[in-house]
Amino acid sequence: MNTGDNNTITGRDNLVGSGHTAGSGHTVSQGQSGLGNGTYVTITSTLSNNTSQALTLLRAVMNGSEFNSQFTNYPPQTVAANTQASWRVSETHKFQSTFSSDVWYRVNASTAVKFHASNPCIGYNSAGCDFVSASDLTTPAKTPTGYTCSHSIDDTGENPTARFTLTGPSAS
Repeated sequence: MNTGDNNTITGRDNLVGSGHTAGSGHTVSQGQSGLGNGTYVTITSTLSNNTSQALTLLRAVMNGSEFNSQFTNYPPQTVAANTQASWRVSETHKFQSTFSSDVWYRVNASTAVKFHASNPCIGYNSAGCDFVSASDLTTPAKTPTGYTCSHSIDDTGENPTARFTLTGPSAS
């Protein structure tokens, strides 16, 4: 492996499989996290789908762009009724002011739910979930009857876990 450029990428997950290849001038090592050059930070998100229907993935982005290689654990295409799913995004260098992930799942024909998690360079980790138009994924939508979405995120370090719970009406 060529390490002549003194670039070190560290991480606990499959970093080589996430867009960095051995022999590309980077040294891949394990087990460190934190801020600054040569670091590896993650946001893990867990979704509990406590509804009577499957959710369908519409879009997944990191830091506002479709850069899917940064998902070390990509959101599943479908989250079955009354099950859990998880995904993880990873960033090798946290130079940006905020490191975030946004994932949208279809709730019904006209409504989607957006799950957002953020790990800023300075400040507190945050998470949120909002109902939006399924056609453009940005216009706020009325919460579908019987649905709620709750969220939490730990704020104990550089690799937070966001937890989302989507609850919906029971099947009749």
